[in-house]
Amino acid sequence: MYNNTVTSKEKGDRGETLAVADYEKRGYRLLERNYRCLYGEIDAVLEKGALIVFLEVKVVDFSGMESLADLINARKRKKISESARHYLTVKKQENRDFRFDVAAVLSDIKSVTIFENAFTE
Repeated sequence: MYNNTVTSKEKGDRGETLAVADYEKRGYRLLERNYRCLYGEIDAVLEKGALIVFLEVKVVDFSGMESLADLINARKRKKISESARHYLTVKKQENRDFRFDVAAVLSDIKSVTIFENAFTE
């Protein structure tokens, strides 16, 4: 019997694919997907020119779009920031400009809202 249920991991993977495709359409190049280190994980690392973007993707219901702070709490921001610093150090890119973006993908996996510079370190 075929199970038609989509797991949260599959939904997350689809959301990441949609968000990355949105960036690529706007001229960004994907450097890494699901970068993992001892501090945590970054969903996607992209670049455009001299800028590196560390992207966190969240699949949300429409009601979850009310507050960016609800999407990424302080603990999660810290983990992403530490992971980004690790990435920059390991890749010998410490002098590059960077920012933290959040992509909110609606749970229907058809639309994405990008929050550029969603938070700082």
